[in-house]
Amino acid sequence: MNLSKVLIFLLFSAQASGATVVKCVDSKGQVTFVQHRCPAATEKDSMISVESQRPSGAGPAVKIAEPRPIQANTSVRRSYNHCGNLTQVDIAWATAHGKIQVGMTGDDVRGIWGAPTQINHTASGQQWVYPIDDYRNRYLYVDNQGCFTYWN
Repeated sequence: MNLSKVLIFLLFSAQASGATVVKCVDSKGQVTFVQHRCPAATEKDSMISVESQRPSGAGPAVKIAEPRPIQANTSVRRSYNHCGNLTQVDIAWATAHGKIQVGMTGDDVRGIWGAPTQINHTASGQQWVYPIDDYRNRYLYVDNQGCFTYWN
């Protein structure tokens, strides 16, 4: 539902004295607007105050609604896994671009680069071998907790 449809809806549904509308977003990203609390499975994003037309109809036009910007919570980075501080967004970006990053799980690395051609066992975990060409290899190291720790 685009903003103009929302504003038309609000214009016709608002009472004479005004109303409060709440924007709700479910887990699939579906946006709905309600005049009461959001359902339990959704998150409340913002409240929008709505002013209806003046009963007399006289005077200049009144802005119906002013959406408030939603502030991102940048103070907390929630880690996607136990290996480091990468978030799901970090992993999704790296996967989309074919990049690997320290802090991924071994499963994340396999999802991006595929299975290694050889796995050597070490005291601290595993060394995964990926061929670069006929003469050179790239070595990735995965610790005993399944975390990608470094490469050369």
